[in-house]
Amino acid sequence: MFVKRMLGIVQGFLLTTAMGLYGGHLGGKTHPFSYDRLTNMLSRFLGNANHVTKGIAFAVLDLHFNNSGRKLTKQAFADPEEALEALCDQLAHEVHARATDGAAQ
Repeated sequence: MFVKRMLGIVQGFLLTTAMGLYGGHLGGKTHPFSYDRLTNMLSRFLGNANHVTKGIAFAVLDLHFNNSGRKLTKQAFADPEEALEALCDQLAHEVHARATDGAAQ
């Protein structure tokens, strides 16, 4: 039951993050960034446990990440959690760089 609930919650966060990858709006004005919401929820309920939902979250998000024209800079990971964190960190750098460029113009 817990795994099914986690997968449902992850699916919702993945949907908002994937939509943001294609549409350019990942949140951040009134709510936390969608990728932060995903990783925070996983961390809160699963901690450091190597859980199947982390692997699924990475696989789906990586698919959309690549499909939106982005490529992960790091390619080797110890576990799904590390891979998901690397992907979300890269997104955070992208969002920060875009905000910095927008403020400079």
